[in-house]
Amino acid sequence: MEAQLPITTCCGSPDTGLLVSGARAKERLAICRTCERLRPYIQQCGACSCFVYVKVRLQAAQCPLGKW
Repeated sequence: MEAQLPITTCCGSPDTGLLVSGARAKERLAICRTCERLRPYIQQCGACSCFVYVKVRLQAAQCPLGKW
């Protein structure tokens, strides 16, 4: 079985422009957690079906509802 790599290994770091900073990801996640469309038991967005823990870290990602 192949070892799983941390997201910073496969997607870069905030310095490469692929990921946002940890502080920015926390801000985004806080917004998601207050959203009525969040499926909290699986941390999935009900609007786009993305898993928010991953999506909030990606620089190019946007909230489908325009919240961040």
